[in-house]
Amino acid sequence: MKIVPPITVTDAMLISSNVSAGPATDWNSGTTYAAGDVVSQVTANSLKIQYASLQGSNTNHDPESSSGWWRAIAYAADAYSSGTTYAASDGAQIDTTDTHQLWWSTVDDNLANDPTADAGDHWLLMQATNRWAMFDGGLGFGSGNARIATRWGNLIDVVLEPDADVDTVCAWVIDADSVRVSVAATGYDETITLGGTAAEIKWQLDGVARLRPVTFEDVECSAGDQIRIRIIKTGGVAVCAEVNLGLAIEAGATLAPANVGIKDYSVIQTDDFGTFQINKRAWHRRGSFQVRVAEDEVDTCMDLLTQWRARPMLFIGASMYGASAVFGFFRSFDVVITFPGWTTLQIDLESI
Repeated sequence: MKIVPPITVTDAMLISSNVSAGPATDWNSGTTYAAGDVVSQVTANSLKIQYASLQGSNTNHDPESSSGWWRAIAYAADAYSSGTTYAASDGAQIDTTDTHQLWWSTVDDNLANDPTADAGDHWLLMQATNRWAMFDGGLGFGSGNARIATRWGNLIDVVLEPDADVDTVCAWVIDADSVRVSVAATGYDETITLGGTAAEIKWQLDGVARLRPVTFEDVECSAGDQIRIRIIKTGGVAVCAEVNLGLAIEAGATLAPANVGIKDYSVIQTDDFGTFQINKRAWHRRGSFQVRVAEDEVDTCMDLLTQWRARPMLFIGASMYGASAVFGFFRSFDVVITFPGWTTLQIDLESI
């Protein structure tokens, strides 16, 4: 098992991103858009829906009514202003150093109430802004049980400059054809292609949007080097829920059997007449692993895991199984002293 304490991505670390920080340029009926271009469409409540063009030569197709030409990808809003009076359901963005949030006004006549200082009386935090959703430190759900994620055209292209060494990058992808990670300073450049495998076709999952960890475990990036991450979806919308990067710790060999699965928060009820009522809700990935830990590493392992409690981290149970990757926290761990020379770490994980 590998444990990767992720590096927190800050403003200083994000060198560039092709995802707009605020609302994209408003749609213009006279402009011809290429595939992957993103525009804004103003809604009745000042929130701006972002639409990505699905085709080239896209002229005079209203994004709101032309689903074959455009796809809604995200909400955005203009920057919050203390001098603006907001109505209920109006939106505003906070974009300050290391704070990038999209807020929803819950009352009318909302004037001079800073969302970040509000106690919930005037504003509701919706999520991180679209640019920063992939660095928000979670795999959470938004409205309609949709994953909070960065969505953009046919390419999400970011450059980071970590302040610590990196050998592991994991992109939690919802929709992409491929993910490419490169480091110019070391010459590292690897691409992982997704979808279309025999297994996915057999299980009728080819092309179905779902949460997939795309993990690079041999990255060569020292502190101060720039690392470029490209998430590519030709002719569609690239969607990434989260990016984890950091220096992996090899905890030990994962032993068989290992358990992976999900925890479903849906509610299924039956009335007196036997009629089912299904309320489909969010789910979390789970993992339960036994890890062989060297005898002389047991004390250090226990001390570190104790310090890391309630801290989201990337756990990779077995590199050959993407399903064994969990970005979250451990519910519990036990060290079972079995034989001289080595011990077994039993750890139970849940994604965040």
